Amino acid sequence: PKTDEEREHARRVSAKWREDNAERYREGQRSYGNRNRKQRAERAKERRRLNPEHAALKEKQWRQANPSKVKTWNLKKYGITAEDYNSMLELQGGVCFICYRTCGSGKSLCVDHNHLTGRVRRLLCSSCNRRVGQEESQSDYALKVRAYIKSDGRTCNPTET
Repeated sequence: PKTDEEREHARRVSAKWREDNAERYREGQRSYGNRNRKQRAERAKERRRLNPEHAALKEKQWRQANPSKVKTWNLKKYGITAEDYNSMLELQGGVCFICYRTCGSGKSLCVDHNHLTGRVRRLLCSSCNRRVGQEESQSDYALKVRAYIKSDGRTCNPTET
């Protein structure tokens, strides 16, 4: 077995070699990563499963450190790029398409889309986006509420007003 001094000497020698051969070392790291991509992904998945609190903290830190990457990744869900988003934002004058307000505290406008077709519609503030989503999923309920209000409480049937 190696002594602590021998292990420390080996660490210093390795660090010196990595410093002197930085490009070769980086290429070796890339090559290893490419050859073992699947195994590395499985080990990472297992680490996240065993320690979800730590994984959530690391993800939060990464998201805070990489907001443009997060934005790009989120926009991919809707099939648009950051350039597409910025064009839409400029066309709308930087405001919500429904209420004409900007998002507070540095937040971005939401990409509103049809949940059935996936087609992107406009950019909305989070409040309007939530309301549209509720309206979309409860359109029958909304009709009943309107009929109820219009009938002054006499009926909930949209055809009886």
